Amino acid sequence: MNRKNIVVQFTSGFWVQDITVSLGLYEFVYGAQYYDSGMSEMTRNYFPWTHIAFREVQDFLTKLNRISFSNSYKYLFDIPTVEEWEHALLCGKSSPYDMGDSEKDFGEYAWYAGNSSGVIHPSGQKKANHWGLYDMYGNLKEYCHNSLIDTNESPILNPKKWFPQPSEPLPWMGGDYEDCLEDCKGFNVLGYNNEFVQNVGIRLILRKE
Repeated sequence: MNRKNIVVQFTSGFWVQDITVSLGLYEFVYGAQYYDSGMSEMTRNYFPWTHIAFREVQDFLTKLNRISFSNSYKYLFDIPTVEEWEHALLCGKSSPYDMGDSEKDFGEYAWYAGNSSGVIHPSGQKKANHWGLYDMYGNLKEYCHNSLIDTNESPILNPKKWFPQPSEPLPWMGGDYEDCLEDCKGFNVLGYNNEFVQNVGIRLILRKE
């Protein structure tokens, strides 16, 4: 994978959630309804959790991992780094689109400005990429961890995440239901820790330690 003309390689495996975190998962973790939308339980299990600030993401991950550890689960849930997210988006290829270099079939994979009717949709209604991941290109942008890359040498092995200060920007990856095609390719868009964003969600990752 190439980012800023630097080749990144991963020497250990990781697993990425096939859909973004849903209202149903949020409500399971917090033991309370996020909001009363009139959705059925099944719909809530696929409708994305959104309108969140990055600091809320950290609180969610802390609570989710407490539940995980209390049930003797040994892996730590997190969100991807930018490099991990892009690797999952492109399925390890260098093409700008997992489905190929053409945009003509883009609407089969993503909810974007051209087909969303201006609303967020439940996850998994469009085609998955070749690794079985849904809505990587559209529907919602996704929070990721940035990486501290302080060298021009390549390949970079397993870049490590870093936590921004409240005043520092952090990456959202991908596009959302209001974006044009060019904004859905997976490149950086920047937000801030304390900013509530309607069009952003998260996708979980488990790393093989």
